[in-house]
Amino acid sequence: MKTITVMSFKGGAGKTTIAVNLAATAHLAGLKTLLVDTDPLRASVLSLSARTLPGPETRILPSGALFSNGTELARAGYDVRIIDTPAAPRADVAAAANCADLCVIVCRPTFLDMAALLASAEMIKQLGRPGAVVLNQTQPSRGVIEPSSVRRAREAFEMTRGNFFDNIANLVESVTQIGGNWFHADFEATVPRNCDLYLSTQSGEISVEGVEGAIYLGTASGEIEAERISGNVVVQTITGDVEIEGISGQLGLKSTSGDLQLRRGNLTGLYIGTTSGDAEIEAFLHPGKYEMRSVSGDIELKVQREFAAAMSGRTISGDFECDLPYQQVDPRGRKEDDDDDEASDDFTLKVDVPGFRWEYPGGRRGPGTEGGKRRRRNRWEFLIGDPTTASQGATRLRVRTISGDLNIERGDSKPQPTPTTSGQQISEQDFTRPLRADEADTVVRADERQARQQEREARQQEHELRRQTHEQERASREQERASREQERRHREQQRSSEPGSQSREQSRASILQAVENKQISVDEALRLLSQLER
Repeated sequence: MKTITVMSFKGGAGKTTIAVNLAATAHLAGLKTLLVDTDPLRASVLSLSARTLPGPETRILPSGALFSNGTELARAGYDVRIIDTPAAPRADVAAAANCADLCVIVCRPTFLDMAALLASAEMIKQLGRPGAVVLNQTQPSRGVIEPSSVRRAREAFEMTRGNFFDNIANLVESVTQIGGNWFHADFEATVPRNCDLYLSTQSGEISVEGVEGAIYLGTASGEIEAERISGNVVVQTITGDVEIEGISGQLGLKSTSGDLQLRRGNLTGLYIGTTSGDAEIEAFLHPGKYEMRSVSGDIELKVQREFAAAMSGRTISGDFECDLPYQQVDPRGRKEDDDDDEASDDFTLKVDVPGFRWEYPGGRRGPGTEGGKRRRRNRWEFLIGDPTTASQGATRLRVRTISGDLNIERGDSKPQPTPTTSGQQISEQDFTRPLRADEADTVVRADERQARQQEREARQQEHELRRQTHEQERASREQERASREQERRHREQQRSSEPGSQSREQSRASILQAVENKQISVDEALRLLSQLER
């Protein structure tokens, strides 16, 4: 009699389902089968008792009686015993595993099930029992495209390089590697182009494309990518990097150590506050207020060739470089009370999303003030670009840094129209309204294009898989043919090297010649050839 124990330390994995189906399959195959239920829930017995057709026998036993029960069943002529175990206590599961000829661990493609699998595998290894894993409740594949959860679980077993029961350490390593990303969930949504958007995550990535309105994107350590966005945009991150490709309107960024890379910007306002993160900005700057604050992060600003601005800055050890023409403002022409640090309304960026409000004000008073004024430090006071245009103050650039450098370069930004969405507030009705007919058609067409693309990629993958399979089969046939030919040649060489082989060949030729000349009968020739082979 053979005993199969179905086990898992994780509830809900499907142990009872596997045990019942194994017992039913063995019964239908003509084997005398007994299903032993050691689970206090008695789900296996209840499931089979509901069958109207004849099925395997069932019995409820405590785990301590399994050994004596096995001896009794072997004497009674049973062929197979299936044991359905509980998830706990472990002593009961160990007793069931210890009397098994095969332990079947049931596991779903989730991180918690994989973590529980490690404990089951370790127990089986310590008991010295053979084992196998059934990956249960997996999502079906679409053609040749395998669901990511199933693929990750399968790769975890493949990383063990052989029988994972002999390489549990490798399985631990593989499960640990995928555990950090196992709870990662992808959310994809199509929204109206004109809408207010609030997205926040702890460590997940954020990607936004083609949205216009009040936008807030926040993350602690995840990366943020945005493309073709416009309006009032606020980005907040701690260590995550930010990459923006194509933005119109105003941008506010708050970062601790995450870097910012902005390309193809069309801005009417900008605020950057960073501790150690670097900022690389390539944008067309319209007349407006631009403020950049940094502790040690470097700021590189690439602007249009016609850029002209009045720049005021303060630093302790940071350097300033500019390849645009600029001239220093004469400090003697500065009024005594003209300290731009006291400006509180230079730059204000507001994002007002239903249920959420965010505001970045401009310069504020802070530590180091005396009598309402900051202590003067190393100042940058320049007119950048055409001095006549810059002195008008339509474009003001404020920079505050401790050790970070500022570099202003000529970029490739072409003249662009002033964004019309700057400062525009979308009403809650617009934010929650249903899609218009043209917007719905756009969404449907985009979904259809994506479905066709996925189907085309699936066909290509399937074709490539068939081609590789065909090449492997052809190579296998050629290798088998070459092996047979080599074996035949080896046998011929052995025969030719044996003593007397030439005389046997001559005798064989003489017998065949005699049959052809009808000197002897065919039966006589067969008898002579048989004697010759001996």
